Amino acid sequence: MRARGPSAGLALLLLAASAAAQPSRSGCGPTAAGCGPGAARVPGGTVTTTTVPLVGPSPSWVSSMTAAWMLDEASGTRVNAQGTTARNLTECSAMANNTTQKMEGTAAAEVNNTCLATSDAALANMSPPFTCLVWMRYTDGAGGMVHVMENGFTDGFALDYNTTPRTLALTSRTAAATDTYTSTLTVAFNTFAHVGIRRTATTSVLFVNGVLEGQKVQPMGAPASGPFHLSSTTNAFFAGEFDEAVCSNVALSDAAICRICSCGVRGEQCTCNGAAFTSSGRNATACGSCTLPADCAAATPP
Repeated sequence: MRARGPSAGLALLLLAASAAAQPSRSGCGPTAAGCGPGAARVPGGTVTTTTVPLVGPSPSWVSSMTAAWMLDEASGTRVNAQGTTARNLTECSAMANNTTQKMEGTAAAEVNNTCLATSDAALANMSPPFTCLVWMRYTDGAGGMVHVMENGFTDGFALDYNTTPRTLALTSRTAAATDTYTSTLTVAFNTFAHVGIRRTATTSVLFVNGVLEGQKVQPMGAPASGPFHLSSTTNAFFAGEFDEAVCSNVALSDAAICRICSCGVRGEQCTCNGAAFTSSGRNATACGSCTLPADCAAATPP
């Protein structure tokens, strides 16, 4: 065998150095660019993200509300689930709950000739635009005109139930006068109905069971006397149950009001598979087959 001379050894060293200077190549990926972090730095490379569709209960909209009261408590303060404790509702006098007659959660508030109230300015002085909704069930069988909810005394609004023709009324107040819209639809005694007001700058809109019942252009003053309450603080008391009440400082869309009626503000009555509703809660029963939002998975009201 011929011995290698100095020039042969130098050549081998140069080859080794050249190989060490080359980028590492592995068999991972079509460009053999490697699987580690360096792979993301290949010129012309792309990053792919995958959105996993929502499968399960529709999202909760509680955080989008000005206030949301589930009204499950056995007695005492009714907590604002949105989290602002100043908007908790206080009993005007002692009341219980009803774990049998309810529409959401574990119970409804049993309101017999008393009320629930807050003096928080966001509700007591609430001015347009806004939306307020509640499940109500009247049980007395008499009483004339009773308050479901209202704010202010000389300004603001009142949503009332007239026990004689069993109609609902939206009353808008200013310092000078009041103006009322009365429903043509009736609500039977001992039956839950989802009722509410959507107020724009000029118009009061009545919703019953997820559906727009009627509307009227009405003047409305800026309430300053408060408080906001379910039932009444002084007279025209409601008698029966309230469940899941919400208020928003937005004029919610028809579809959003339908979803709150059908699924609950927490979304727990409905399920989604991506944008599609795989179950629609009370939509086809208590909520009149109202039109739900196009996207079941919408995280905030459309």
